[in-house]
Formats: sequence, C-alpha cells, structure tokens
Amino acid sequence: MKRKIKFRGKRNNDNRWTYGGAVGNWNNCTFIIPDDSFSFSCNGSDIDFDVDYVLPETVGQFTGLHDKNGKEIYEHDIVILNEPEPYNYVDCLIKYENATASFCLIALYDDCSIYELYKKGTVMSLYIPIEKIEVIGNIHENKDLLK
Repeated sequence: MKRKIKFRGKRNNDNRWTYGGAVGNWNNCTFIIPDDSFSFSCNGSDIDFDVDYVLPETVGQFTGLHDKNGKEIYEHDIVILNEPEPYNYVDCLIKYENATASFCLIALYDDCSIYELYKKGTVMSLYIPIEKIEVIGNIHENKDLLK
C-alpha cells in the first residue's frame, strides 16, 4: 500500500494540531501517536512511544490526497471546488461515507447555477481533478464557513 495512513486531531492541553499514524482510545481518552515518538530496543521486545491526547471530535483521517496548492486534505476539511462557468466555486466538506466506503465531498449550500447540480447535502465522489480542489479551512476552526 502506497497511501500513507495518517490522522490529525487537536490536543487537549493546548488546542494545537498533532499528526500521527495511529489513533486509539484508553480509559475514555482519545490519543494520537505522533510519527516521531516511536523507539524500539535492540532485542525488539520493548516498544516505547509518546501519545498526544486529543479532542475525539477533531480526529480526522488523511485522504491520501493533496489540494491544488500541495496541502494535505483531511476528513472534516472545507474545500472550494472550482468548477468552470457557470458553476464557479462550490464550498464542500470532506467526509468519510460508510455507504460508499470512501471519502466524499458534501455540498455545503445550494449552488445558484442554472443547472442546479450542487444542492446542499449532495454527496460527490472525491475523484475530481486535484487542480479543482483547494482547502480553505475545517469544521473545527472555521465554523463561519458552514453556512
């Protein structure tokens, strides 16, 4: 598998983002294990790592994709889908959909185009050319973008 499995979440203690390859829950505390925190002993029997405790509602998985500016796209990101005329820009939320077992774009508001392709709540495949997608925020830090 070539896609990097990675998560992000906001730390409990300082509300800053942390990133890592594993997420877990222990004693009702959600944590992410940062990529740089693993250490192994010479005999291979001891494994040591640090954890960052995070707010569970902020944990999102990396989609494996980057936007048109090279920024990583995570679950819960808000993106602009730049479509050609007459659609222009459509704000969407990145969300994992169990029904399709994939990350999808969810339209955040009704598009005013004459074709009305993007109604609020419309689920679209994330298999859209990357040059059309730009991350503009996320649901945890940019609630004002959720119209």
